[in-house]
Amino acid sequence: MQKDFSNELVRLKKLYELSMTISGDPVEVFRHIAKIIGELFELKIVCLSKINGDRLDFLAIYHEGQIFTDAGSCELAVTPCATVEIAQDVRIYDHVKERFPDALFLQQHNAHSYCGFPCLGNDGKVKAVTCLLDDKSREYTEEDIEILRIFGQRIGMEIERQEHIQSVKASQQRIEFLAHHDILTELPNRILLIERFNLAVAPVQREEIAVSLISLDLDHFKVINDSFGYHAGDFLLKEVAVRLKTCVRDTDTISRQGGDQFIILLSDIHEANDVAIVAQKILEIFKDPFLMDGDSIKISASLGIVLFPKDGNDLSQLLHYADTAMYHAKDSGGNGYQFFNEEMAASSKERLHILNHIRQALEFNQFKLHYQSQIDTITRKIIACEALIRWETPDRFIPPGKFIPVAENSGIILDIDAWVVDAACRQAKIWQDAGMPLVVAVNISASQFKRGNIIDLVSTALDRHQLDPGLLEIELTESILIHDTEIIRQVLFQLKQLGIKLSIDDFGTGYSNLSYLRMLHLDKIKIDQSFIKHMAINENDKVIVRSTIDLAHNLGLKVIAEGVETASAVELLEEFDCDQLQGYHFGKPMPPELFVSCIK
Repeated sequence: MQKDFSNELVRLKKLYELSMTISGDPVEVFRHIAKIIGELFELKIVCLSKINGDRLDFLAIYHEGQIFTDAGSCELAVTPCATVEIAQDVRIYDHVKERFPDALFLQQHNAHSYCGFPCLGNDGKVKAVTCLLDDKSREYTEEDIEILRIFGQRIGMEIERQEHIQSVKASQQRIEFLAHHDILTELPNRILLIERFNLAVAPVQREEIAVSLISLDLDHFKVINDSFGYHAGDFLLKEVAVRLKTCVRDTDTISRQGGDQFIILLSDIHEANDVAIVAQKILEIFKDPFLMDGDSIKISASLGIVLFPKDGNDLSQLLHYADTAMYHAKDSGGNGYQFFNEEMAASSKERLHILNHIRQALEFNQFKLHYQSQIDTITRKIIACEALIRWETPDRFIPPGKFIPVAENSGIILDIDAWVVDAACRQAKIWQDAGMPLVVAVNISASQFKRGNIIDLVSTALDRHQLDPGLLEIELTESILIHDTEIIRQVLFQLKQLGIKLSIDDFGTGYSNLSYLRMLHLDKIKIDQSFIKHMAINENDKVIVRSTIDLAHNLGLKVIAEGVETASAVELLEEFDCDQLQGYHFGKPMPPELFVSCIK
């Protein structure tokens, strides 16, 4: 039989068209390839479909001379294309709609014959399947199949090229996103905040409106980090970011500045009350606890507010003022907001002044320890004392409530802890050598248990002064016990191995849970003075104190009441079988040279 040269020329022409298909607009490339195949094989339908998991996404469909794109998708498993993917080669079927009755596409087009070929990537995996459909039987020669394989290679190459382009674009977009956003919360960062601020203030003078910046800082966030671990802190920050978005408009900006600080930029503000309403909404989102792995975390926030142009024109200055107002909100007890005013600027300078002088006080040994007696309830004798830090500069006395928060916020509290433990051990050793052995209790910050090295700190001080470990007591804040982590248990166990005593300070004000106190190898709990102060006149406080003492005794723990100031309080505590008493009724904190006369 003579070879049909006209058909051969058509095939060569179509293959040449395929080879000249230049990668460009992906839609046009696939439209063109589907058209070439349809015309070359004189088909009713050509369907080019990309495999997307368990589905086929239609890239281009040739239907009797017309080309369609974005034609939807279908389930892969019910189609003959699934057999092509498995075989990774050409598959041909007659009576196809009967063989695959659940393939809706075949039923809709009354398909009788099917020829599907894989479009392979460089890794040998099937990227797509192109199927040739007709309403009558078709035969495909070996030459036809080889041509289809060439088409499959070309389509596979194009899909990979597009995937590479999309991957590069996605990477570029991610890099651009990360340059302007916080990685953890995906909120705008400082760079994007500056850009948004400059855009927001542009129309201010022309339209007589204002822009506001709110500095938000979570209250006692370090406690969460130190007690639950940093993963909990990260979880909390992300959840806070989600809740904050419900408080502002789409045109406003929430930015994370690092740590637990957020800046909210409010544009198009007409009066200060507009900002106050938003601030109140923000405080409301913290009323419900945050749930994490079965734990309920309760936290609040402090907000500082500035207005542009009322409070200034420079962003750095405004952010500083917003922080100043935020710290005033914290100093007022937290869980509130403050608008900036000029008086606050002086306070901010004082905070910086205190921080600088704390460093000097440590360097030049300006801190002193005063000692307050702890009395045995039955014998009324001094059996222990609490070491309390005092700071008196050449020109004034600075109370602990003034400098301790500054020290905690800056991290220098770790150095103060180290000084306190060492000074207390030195004094306890002096009394021990003088034949007056007395247990000295010292307060340790929660930060020391996570960021410091409290085991080395305590053991070093004990060794340096050769002090009997039983004469040192470490008072812990309840905040470290929010979450009974293995780390905290191990640290407390190692401290007990040193031979020292452990107690919980201000018990009842935080995360009280008597059930775990014994697990943590504690010796004593100290009932907070807020319950002792009004116990004689407040029946609820009286019940709390009595119940706490009874429960602690059942767990084998000693109990000390702090803030004992009246004889009536002493009588009640004696009636409740409280073990030890501490307060102004028995004496104020005093320097060691005066305190020693009380011991004698």
